[in-house]
Amino acid sequence: MAKQLGVSNGHTQTLLPKTGLHLLDHALNIISVSTKTLNNYDLYNKLISQGKYYRKIYYDKTNQKPNKLIKEVRTLYSAAIVITFTLTAMRKHELNEILYQDAVDMVEGLVGVLTGRVHKTAKVLKGKKTKRQSTTELKDALSVIIRLTQNFRGKTKSKFLLLRLPTHVREISERFSLASLGSRSLYILLDLFCESAGYAEGTLRPHMFRRFFAMMWAWRFEVGDLHYLSKLLYHNGYEFTTAYTEDENVWEFMTDEMKALTHSIFQNILTKEKQLVGGFSRTLERYIRLIQAKVSIVNPDHISDFVHALVERSGYIVVPTGDGYCFMSPTRASSAKCSTNGVQPDYSNRNENLCGGCPNFGVSTEKIGIWERRLNHHSKILKTTNSQDLKDAAQKGVVLAQRMINSIAFKEIQ
Repeated sequence: MAKQLGVSNGHTQTLLPKTGLHLLDHALNIISVSTKTLNNYDLYNKLISQGKYYRKIYYDKTNQKPNKLIKEVRTLYSAAIVITFTLTAMRKHELNEILYQDAVDMVEGLVGVLTGRVHKTAKVLKGKKTKRQSTTELKDALSVIIRLTQNFRGKTKSKFLLLRLPTHVREISERFSLASLGSRSLYILLDLFCESAGYAEGTLRPHMFRRFFAMMWAWRFEVGDLHYLSKLLYHNGYEFTTAYTEDENVWEFMTDEMKALTHSIFQNILTKEKQLVGGFSRTLERYIRLIQAKVSIVNPDHISDFVHALVERSGYIVVPTGDGYCFMSPTRASSAKCSTNGVQPDYSNRNENLCGGCPNFGVSTEKIGIWERRLNHHSKILKTTNSQDLKDAAQKGVVLAQRMINSIAFKEIQ
């Protein structure tokens, strides 16, 4: 199956934002109107346990054919699984190892996290314990899974949350006493979800949601904190995370979104709504002079047109980071101080000393708190360490942080 779906020398396809959010929205809508399906499924299982003619009795009571109910149930189950994948970025095996009791505890509010176990990067035989934060949408999805599996759970020996649903009476037998949801059953459910969502682009697989989570995290809130993202994904190092966020499809994935973000940041700066200091501020001042030279009265429409041309023609992309912004274009990439090959920036090589002297780096004035905290940490190290190397590094950090803070303060006075 993997060979049939795989691409030679490639990796799992990344869901584009519009597609991924459409699928999530579709799944949430299914969950939001699931009460009738859940009640009918409870009735169906109750009639099965009472003996023969259950199909006819069910139809008489609900005016719904059992086969239609079964399809609704399986689609609902798949929607709950899609939500869990999308909001937690779990690997397939991690999802399959969620314990039933752990899910119940989270749904009932006894704990605030969903516990799992990951093996791929654990480096220990028993795997590494994982914790995923609770959200209302995740709790609703898990509630549906618990409800759908409750009638069958007593007939199994499985301690895990996900079970293969017994949607026909012939499936309820002792041979299903270990009824964990295998890969084949999971893929069938995802294919059914594709059909219900009208997803015609291809096949859905668990890792696609994981890549989607990583890409959305990296860009949507103007943060590029790969350290925290690595922790969320339970990666052992940044190189695994950057494989998700800086692969060959990254610009295709974020083209429209990055253009919109870049346009917004440029416009806010050029209209003085956002103050910027640092190496790139001199370039921005040149752009402002260009705008003023072209029009007698500068207004937001003129700036918007200018920024649109700048983004479209010059290929500008603004890469947000925790401490500022990297302003990149094909002509500026080679001048990035973090570059290790003299051609492209290497964000894994970023540090405050390189960024402080980079012509592509800018710090917005609202980031002053980050630089004040850095100054405080560097000052503490400088006063307490006995290592000369640490003292030298801390001294550089103090000088740079203070320079950034002074520049921000001066800009705000202006």
